[in-house]
Amino acid sequence: MKMSFWNKTILISLYLIFHFFVISDVRTHVFEFQIREVQTYYSSPNSEINIERIHTRIIDFDYPDKDKGTEKVWTYKIPFGFFFLLGILGLLTVGSNRKYYIVLLVTHLVVLLAGSLVFYLSINVNTWLLAINDLLTRYINPMISIGVVAFALLEKRK
Repeated sequence: MKMSFWNKTILISLYLIFHFFVISDVRTHVFEFQIREVQTYYSSPNSEINIERIHTRIIDFDYPDKDKGTEKVWTYKIPFGFFFLLGILGLLTVGSNRKYYIVLLVTHLVVLLAGSLVFYLSINVNTWLLAINDLLTRYINPMISIGVVAFALLEKRK
């Protein structure tokens, strides 16, 4: 069944309202919960990693390599943000099947769970694990969020 222009417009408008007034607040609260321990741990003078930037839903870790005189910045941004919004809007515009929405949702949930686990392990095991969060939030989430829209569009064109 094909959706009309007005039905798509109404669905997109409803989702935008839901995203900005519900998901945004939930993301902020989950992020504050996730970084509670991280903030106190990396604020100590014995830490090999510093918090370079911390915002309501993003944190950048600065890892100076004293031997090489360089530094790395590892980023973790809570999922279900801009790229999730783009993915949902793209899927609604294309008129995608349910399976693409599920792929998008599951991907962001996996990144959220993996990010939480990595935060815990980076404090208690090894800080290099923060590079996993960087990979997930900078590359994997955006790639899948945009990719599902492309696959849905290809499926519709067949």
